[in-house]
Amino acid sequence: MQSVHIVSAYDEELKYLSKRIAAMGGHAERMVEQAIAALVNADPGLAQKVIRDDLVLDEGQRDIDDKAIVIIAKRQPMATDLREIVGAIRISADLERVG
Repeated sequence: MQSVHIVSAYDEELKYLSKRIAAMGGHAERMVEQAIAALVNADPGLAQKVIRDDLVLDEGQRDIDDKAIVIIAKRQPMATDLREIVGAIRISADLERVG
C-alpha cells in the first residue's frame, strides 16, 4: 500500500516504478508463452523473435535501476518507501532473467 507524500512528484516517481514493473511482468509473460509455442511448434522464427524481444526487458531493467537510484539519492526514502524501491530493483532483475 502506497502512502501519500507531501511532494506529489515523489508519489509519481514511485507509481512510475510500479507501472514499469507491471509492464515488464506482462512482457516477460508474453515472452515465456511465445518461447513455449516456438518450442512446441518447432518455429525458429518465433524463437528468434523471443530472443530479439529480450532487449525490451534489458532496457526495462536499466530504466528501473536508474530511476530507483535517482529516487534514493534525491528523496532519501525511509522504511516502507525504501523497501518498495529496493523491491522494484530486485523484481526487475528477476523479470529480466525470466525473459
